[in-house]
Amino acid sequence: MSYRVLLFDIDGTLVRAGGAGKAALAKALNQLYAIEQPFVDINFGGRTDQSITRELFERHGIPWDPDAGQKFLNLYADYFQDALQSRAPILLPGVRELLQRLREGQKHLMGLLTGNIERCAQIKLDAFQLWPYFDFGGFGDHHEDRAEIAAEAYRRAVRLRGGELRPHEVLIIGDTPADVRCARAIGADVLIVGTGPVERSAIDEALPDYFHDDLSGLETIWELIHTGRI
Repeated sequence: MSYRVLLFDIDGTLVRAGGAGKAALAKALNQLYAIEQPFVDINFGGRTDQSITRELFERHGIPWDPDAGQKFLNLYADYFQDALQSRAPILLPGVRELLQRLREGQKHLMGLLTGNIERCAQIKLDAFQLWPYFDFGGFGDHHEDRAEIAAEAYRRAVRLRGGELRPHEVLIIGDTPADVRCARAIGADVLIVGTGPVERSAIDEALPDYFHDDLSGLETIWELIHTGRI
């Protein structure tokens, strides 16, 4: 079995942002709400930007409503570019080689499935010239629930494939149990890599279809994408 659509998570799967997100969140909280030392040391793994924003509002006693959340995320994105440039973001092993080979093969539709809002997703990937590799994406701009983002990405993939796409022809590539859950929500398969923040035991409990330490070992990953075996 060959997967026709590949949906990639970003943080912990393709890149690490070096703490830029926390720095930008803290600056946005200070700017909008005059919080001098905001608490931003929360769990980010597998989260959407909207769910992170809601938790930060709750922790700091800020009334939540969607408009306030969107205003905050817009300012966060404004600050994220500078925050990333002042850090040392990391491109994870094997990523560029895999994306380049997939692009050259021109057989797979490549998309993003991320809780990041689209502006921040592009900033992160542009740091390594990766944004052009992707044809489309499901982003955290419109949904707080990652499963809804996955459903949106799947619908876009179906349209781009001319309506001929079955869920089991989609492979989600991520690094947390949240990626497993959203794959199950749309009937896709999932490859989890061990480059994220989650312990292996928690990944095993989530029962991904496949696990690999990272995206290096190009021939092994290539075989998985084309045959469903690893």
